[in-house]
Amino acid sequence: MFMVGSTIFIAYMFGLLTMVNKSHKEQEKEHPSVADEMDMDGMGNYGRIPATRKMDVRKSRTRTKKTTTTK
Repeated sequence: MFMVGSTIFIAYMFGLLTMVNKSHKEQEKEHPSVADEMDMDGMGNYGRIPATRKMDVRKSRTRTKKTTTTK
């Protein structure tokens, strides 16, 4: 009885692994990898591409109105 169960289990695992491998290869053909190989963290290219325009830090601060005190 053990031999029959082992044979069925081995045949099932072989078929399962064959189907998974086949579908994986089909998926690779349909959707080639477009991921960036340099992107190690998965966040995109935010750290490697500089901004197109530089912001002037002095202009971006909020200006407050100066108040004068009289004595």
